[in-house]
Amino acid sequence: MDLNLPPFDARLWVVVLSGCVSVFLIWRLWRSEEHLFFKVSLSVLGLLPVLGPLMMLWIGHFPSRVPAVFRDNGKYSSDVYEKWRHVHEEKDPVRRQEKWQTMVDQSDHPGR
Repeated sequence: MDLNLPPFDARLWVVVLSGCVSVFLIWRLWRSEEHLFFKVSLSVLGLLPVLGPLMMLWIGHFPSRVPAVFRDNGKYSSDVYEKWRHVHEEKDPVRRQEKWQTMVDQSDHPGR
């Protein structure tokens, strides 16, 4: 019984393995929360044999968002409240007025 099988071709196995990796990466990409543009463009890129999955991993590996605690939000806010905190937290209205006046005088004449 002669099956006439072609000889073992390493290139064929590399392409098949590349296709399997591409399918997995595309499946993972479409389950992510990326924009539709990135999903479509990276999926098309991922279908290229051998280089597609490599390029897809290289281009499409976006870092996750940093939690809010670790973000540098200094450019979106100022330290005004911290400067005036002792005035706002004062319970006695007379002392609060005195502290407020001191802060206003200092801001009017910063050199004093």
